[in-house]
Amino acid sequence: NLHELWALLNFLLPDIFTSADDFNSWFDITDKQVEQEVISQLHKVLKPFLLRRVKADVEGSIPPKTELIVYTQLSPMQRDQYKNILKRDMDALYSSSSATLAQNKSRLMNLVMQLRKCC
Repeated sequence: NLHELWALLNFLLPDIFTSADDFNSWFDITDKQVEQEVISQLHKVLKPFLLRRVKADVEGSIPPKTELIVYTQLSPMQRDQYKNILKRDMDALYSSSSATLAQNKSRLMNLVMQLRKCC
């Protein structure tokens, strides 16, 4: 969104990016033939504000990331909290008709998020 980009640039450099209308006229993308040219101009404007670093560029001796999944049992306190959350919304879990499921979708998603936070 060009207007949001202007708002950020106006916040950073209010003396340069004073008017949103001027900014929109500088980077008008209504013509598809000049779209790539406009995008390259935008990249030139934004380049001083972007910092992109890759881990390999910063430190070469760091080994690649390895992921290890460890399965454990719930602690007794987590198990009790998990059961209490499920008991609280028991009626949403037992609704079987498709119309009821559609109505309770947000409630079920909320329940799933509560269970994720618990464990």
